Amino acid sequence: MEDGEIEGDSSCYRVLSSKTLADVVEALIGVYYVEGGKIAANHLMRWIGIEVEFDPKDLIDAKHVVPESILRSVDFDSLEGALNVKFNDKGLLVEAITHASRPSSGVSCYQRLEFVGDAVLDHLITRHLFFTYTDLPPGRLTDLRAAAVNNENFARVAVKHKLHLHLRHGSTALEAQIRDFVKDVRDELLKPGFNSFGLGDCKAPKVLGDIVESIAGAIFLDSGRDTSVVWRVFQPLLHPMVTPETLPMHPVRELQERCQQQAEGWNTRPQGQAMWQLWKCLLMGFRSEWLKTHRRRWHRS
Repeated sequence: MEDGEIEGDSSCYRVLSSKTLADVVEALIGVYYVEGGKIAANHLMRWIGIEVEFDPKDLIDAKHVVPESILRSVDFDSLEGALNVKFNDKGLLVEAITHASRPSSGVSCYQRLEFVGDAVLDHLITRHLFFTYTDLPPGRLTDLRAAAVNNENFARVAVKHKLHLHLRHGSTALEAQIRDFVKDVRDELLKPGFNSFGLGDCKAPKVLGDIVESIAGAIFLDSGRDTSVVWRVFQPLLHPMVTPETLPMHPVRELQERCQQQAEGWNTRPQGQAMWQLWKCLLMGFRSEWLKTHRRRWHRS
């Protein structure tokens, strides 16, 4: 159902689509979060029937019991030094770097921590972009978040800080993939003015981005679910963060915005074949200009 007005016998009713209503609810939650923080946002969600609060006393934080032999195999000094954080529960950190190909008694693989860390990093990076770039339109903010929160970018963070050296796995094929990716990333960094932000030419093994998220999840739980601790650790790890100046606009979005700019001020809207001809002209002009802009970068690579 689309938005619109319906005239009744005695009054006029406005019909709103379910998406519009959902957008309004999300915007209200956003207002409460921006102005009053998590407590205010939780209060609003509880008032409208979204139960999200819980009593921390109901949570059982069982300490991970890891065999001594496994603890001795992990270089905690090097890993915690790279992260600049000390874990209270070393078992959480061991779980965060353990791949499913390395089954160990008493140690789970990182997937549950990855699930938590993905949500935590998405929230923290979204908050950072929103409060840093207060004048950017929502579409551009979405582009920035997509470039910052993705497996390719996180994989490069893992390589940059040598987190991949601590991965516990049992796959020779995975080892070869990681080794090839590390070499490709180092070659990328040698290119003048290169920054990928997840848009590089070489495809990352998924496990590298996963352990960045799982480590974030481990820090979140180890700190008593304190997101400020996670951000204090990850803000320097993610540096340099993507900015509007360093992120090229996606070609599809750029085409859409160019077409909108060209159409502004027209008194009539082209229909049917006329619309198709307009799109063809705009697309050909955009393609020619885009190729001239990016050909130099292709030659450098």
